[in-house]
Amino acid sequence: MTVGISWRVFWGFFVAFLALFVIAGAAILHFIGLPGSKVAYVCSGIVTSGLVLVLIGYIGSRTRRDASDHPLRFLKRLDFWGALVVIAAVPACLLARTPEPEVRPVPPPPVVQKSEPPPPPPPAPPLEFPTLRVRGLVCNGDRSSAVINGRTVQVGEVIEGVTLVAVEEDSITVELQGQRKTITLDDSSSTPATDSAALLEKQKRERTKNL
Repeated sequence: MTVGISWRVFWGFFVAFLALFVIAGAAILHFIGLPGSKVAYVCSGIVTSGLVLVLIGYIGSRTRRDASDHPLRFLKRLDFWGALVVIAAVPACLLARTPEPEVRPVPPPPVVQKSEPPPPPPPAPPLEFPTLRVRGLVCNGDRSSAVINGRTVQVGEVIEGVTLVAVEEDSITVELQGQRKTITLDDSSSTPATDSAALLEKQKRERTKNL
């Protein structure tokens, strides 16, 4: 009967202390806030410490026999506490283990599409001057004139869309849309200034008659 009571007391204390160790260990580990990977190392250290206590207590019980019949004599044995530590370490560590934060992959930076500049406008077609043939020239300052394509044109007047801007001794300068061009007197029609003046005078008289 005494043996039955002793085992009941033993197992009662063992379960009570085991629950206390599990709850206390889990609360301490959770308060410390160790990540899951480090909790495993702590659990391994606690289990190792418990096994050392079990080994020391077992060796001590073999070398020294306790003749006491007290029902709580097992509380003096290190192997009792070592076994509690070993058994309580695993559930305590499992309860205190917190899942590690999920590492989300960093999204790649947005691809910035470079907008290509609009193509340059096509070059303007080259400016073409009309065909002008100079038959005679009269150099008289601002009143200079020339016979162009059979017409007498004074400086500042327009013929074939171009403006006569200057008259030299053997050439004229015409302008079209801001561009200028020099046209020389036709070689086949090179005449003295007097002949040119006479030609111009004749054309003026004809123009007067028409008016």
